[in-house]
Amino acid sequence: MKKAKFRCEFNNEHVTFQTDKGVQYMEGHHLIRCTVSISEDIWNKYKKNIDTEANIFCLCPNCHRRIHSGDRKEKFIILESLYKKRQSILEDAGIFISLDYFKEMYGV
Repeated sequence: MKKAKFRCEFNNEHVTFQTDKGVQYMEGHHLIRCTVSISEDIWNKYKKNIDTEANIFCLCPNCHRRIHSGDRKEKFIILESLYKKRQSILEDAGIFISLDYFKEMYGV
């Protein structure tokens, strides 16, 4: 969240409210979903833990909820953008995820 300067990484113009710590409220989102089966799959393929900085985005609450509760089109718009922004960073961390695998993970 600090690296993103407490700005939404999907759209840095999204504004929320100031927290009691004097920063804009944001939420962390694991790009590669943290489920047992996905965690095990990534560990078995790459010996990497997905609970890593490379896999976490800073999002405003609206974008975060759109990923979890939006329709397929809403999810895909955000997820494809985040995937493209983070793909090379994940690869640098030793995690190689195709866009197709990623879309399947989210059902989009």
